[in-house]
Amino acid sequence: MLQLTSFYPKHTVSAWSSGTGAAGLLGALSFAALTEPLKVKPRTAILILLFIPVLQVFSYIMAGASQAAAKHREYQQISDATTADPDTDTDTEEKITVNKTTILAKFMNKLQLVKPLLKYMTPLSLVYFAEYSINQGLYELIFFHKSNLSHSSQYRW
Repeated sequence: MLQLTSFYPKHTVSAWSSGTGAAGLLGALSFAALTEPLKVKPRTAILILLFIPVLQVFSYIMAGASQAAAKHREYQQISDATTADPDTDTDTEEKITVNKTTILAKFMNKLQLVKPLLKYMTPLSLVYFAEYSINQGLYELIFFHKSNLSHSSQYRW
């Protein structure tokens, strides 16, 4: 989905990132609500929540992702039509060498763009690493003895 955002308006990436944040929060809360107050077994809760991937596929289709993919195929066909045919072109080897050099130059230019972005990428990477380390490794170690919730319930909430 993220790869297709270039075919949509510029606010699409913001909507996608907001959606991923909300999905984490709502997913955890809905699982906790199903297993704690409603006393549904965790396996059953996961099975109940499986309608969400079906909803995602439906929304992906409805959002026009197939139209964006069709546009991409159209651009690709135009690009393929403008390239030389190796069977009829006598300078094929020379063009392939030039093409490889051009691709390498483009890659190096893009790599140069990463350097000024490191001041943004480093803290973001650190935050994500810390967040997932905490979620998977530290939360289960925290236990409040004077709570009405069991240890597993405290971890879920």
